[in-house]
Amino acid sequence: MGGGEKKYSIGERKWTQPTLDVNGIWGGYLGEGSKTIIPAKASAKISMRLVPNQDNDKIFSLFERYVKTLVPKWVKLEIIRHADCLPYVAPANHPVFDLMKRSLKKIYGRQPILKRVSGSIGFVPITARILKVPIIMVGFAYSGSNVHGPNEHFSLSNYYKGIDVMEDFYNALAVPSSAYSNLSTLFESQNS
Repeated sequence: MGGGEKKYSIGERKWTQPTLDVNGIWGGYLGEGSKTIIPAKASAKISMRLVPNQDNDKIFSLFERYVKTLVPKWVKLEIIRHADCLPYVAPANHPVFDLMKRSLKKIYGRQPILKRVSGSIGFVPITARILKVPIIMVGFAYSGSNVHGPNEHFSLSNYYKGIDVMEDFYNALAVPSSAYSNLSTLFESQNS
């Protein structure tokens, strides 16, 4: 996995920096055998991962304007904007994260690792903004699960542990301990 700004680690490049990815390119003769043609049409699918403080409308406009400068005047270019997701970074210092970490440690017997990951779950930033609450995303798959791969799998052990973690977490939310007694106040103040 290469490319990107060398001043950032691979993990930082992968999870905390904006990306521009070419997901597919096609054009010309695609059948079997050879054919010496010059394609009349070519296409590409491109996606971008944005980070906080980037505006999706502005980024799309800048991308569109730049790509148009690369194309000769006699080439017809069409750029179609299919979908957008706003960026989101969870406020991991919020007390509700302490509750989740406690539940994870209780069930798994280990201190959990907080890790930024990129994902395109469009309702997350919208929900966080409208409800004014932090969104916690917890993964119960292990690193070899091959998430979104052709042989994606999930262990029954983690499935049942995930249920136990969530039960413990929801119970802790329902009846906060004295250490977290101000949790409901925090949510109320964020919603006002």
